[in-house]
Amino acid sequence: MSDTHNNRIQKFGSRGEYITQWGAKGTNAGSFDYPQGIAADHNGHIYVADTHNHRIQKFNEDGTFVAQWGKLGSKPGEFNAPYSIAIEPAEISW
Repeated sequence: MSDTHNNRIQKFGSRGEYITQWGAKGTNAGSFDYPQGIAADHNGHIYVADTHNHRIQKFNEDGTFVAQWGKLGSKPGEFNAPYSIAIEPAEISW
């Protein structure tokens, strides 16, 4: 779950039990500035639309940072405040 105003991601089990959380306000890898959209792929990777940092971040299922892409702009691969994300069900190799 994206906890937008607290600049973090919280993970819960299927019964609503708290598991873990990660993130803090910032611009470094693994930090957020207004995270909104969140999606997970079939391998357990979690993707977050880091809205005010104009990027997408990818994490392992335990919250370990894997990768990020995007920056402010309007060219291909650039974003202006992304707020949602969707993952194709087929395997993605990024």
